[in-house]
Amino acid sequence: THPDTRNPDLAAALAEASTTATGLPSVSRGTLGELPTTIGRGSRRLRFYSWWYEDIESTDLTMRVDSNQTVGGGLKRRYVTLDYDLLRQCFTMHSAADDQDLALSGVLPVLRSTGLQAGAWDLHVGATLYVLGKQVTLLKAEGDTAAWIEQHAKSLKTMKEEILVDLQKYKPGARTVGLTNNFGDKIHKGGLNLRTTVNQIMELLGELEKYRPSIAAKHRTKLAEAPK
Repeated sequence: THPDTRNPDLAAALAEASTTATGLPSVSRGTLGELPTTIGRGSRRLRFYSWWYEDIESTDLTMRVDSNQTVGGGLKRRYVTLDYDLLRQCFTMHSAADDQDLALSGVLPVLRSTGLQAGAWDLHVGATLYVLGKQVTLLKAEGDTAAWIEQHAKSLKTMKEEILVDLQKYKPGARTVGLTNNFGDKIHKGGLNLRTTVNQIMELLGELEKYRPSIAAKHRTKLAEAPK
């Protein structure tokens, strides 16, 4: 259902947010190479789940389906499914609570904490995003989605270790945990923060390039050839 058939205020908020969600990620798609457009069983989308408890009569229209503002309704659990289309590079959200459903698609602004539009590399279990101003934490990934993230996580972590080994040959010494640690949810599958890992790799490559530009170039080529 299009949002304006249920809640004009929500539709207006969506339209306003879509005009202000501008800017590019700190590491662009061009830097990373083309992302695979299909995952398990031919699907081309990543799917995540989130949920929280909210006041039934909350005046916050961001995630409300109706405009009833009667006081004293208690709490209800809000379920959200967030999909990311790898080919079209856009989000779709389905929200459900009790018997009320709401689906948002098209130009849906999903932002990172920096205020920039989120993309595939920002999506992982535990990631916090902002959908129409509402903070949403991705609590679970669909099986194929988790496998997609794990595939890239394995490749990126291996690449980072190789670069660190190369750097030790030419500039021995300990690196900061900000460059060596893996960030994200380390318990659940699909929890590695891919964006942070890529940023670590790019910074390490900048350092390696001072000593062995040819080796750094080879790593950059591998980074551009992300597993498909």
